[in-house]
Amino acid sequence: MSDKEYDEVVAGAFGVAAIHLQTSTLTFLVAKGYVSMKEAAAIISAAAQELDQKVGTALSPEMVVLGTRVLTDLALRWEMQAKGN
Repeated sequence: MSDKEYDEVVAGAFGVAAIHLQTSTLTFLVAKGYVSMKEAAAIISAAAQELDQKVGTALSPEMVVLGTRVLTDLALRWEMQAKGN
């Protein structure tokens, strides 16, 4: 594996770990009643919008675009769950 490929794998691993940790944290906050599912969805949506604004200045615009998609999809799932609860 080349250094570039290794760096991409490490960056991907950090991204996956970060999303999992943040999702777990929001799930905990919802379970404890600190925020609602709808509020959690709004937090994720705001993060996606903020990330989207950084596309033009990012070292890796492709990663930022992909991260925005992940957050947007995650926000939609939380919104759907909020409507079901």
